[in-house]
Amino acid sequence: MCKSYKPLWQVLSNMSEANKVKLANHMLRVAQNLEISDGILLMSIIAEPTCAARQTMARELVSYFGASLRQ
Repeated sequence: MCKSYKPLWQVLSNMSEANKVKLANHMLRVAQNLEISDGILLMSIIAEPTCAARQTMARELVSYFGASLRQ
């Protein structure tokens, strides 16, 4: 489907500062909707590979970049 695949870390490092801020704000809204007040708990949930919160964050990243590519 894509002839010039780039890993996510490379795409993120090549983003403009404005787009990085926009993505960070988007992900912050997602994290806030998880209704977790303890930052340490949030980090442990994201670190667990099978955790629903981590899967939600991954889906949001895919959604964000998919929408950005359509613009």
